Amino acid sequence: MNKRRPILIGYDESPESEKALCWAVQEALLGELPILVCHAWQWPHPHRPVEQEA
Repeated sequence: MNKRRPILIGYDESPESEKALCWAVQEALLGELPILVCHAWQWPHPHRPVEQEA
């Protein structure tokens, strides 16, 4: 059985990790590899203001 290792990417919603996630997805698609995303956040999670529609 041929098990290919996934591409592992850390994601924390920062602009840098957004770029890294996009790169990892493209690499996974090109290489037909699985992708594993490790999402991290701060605890307690800071509340972002909800944008109201005008």
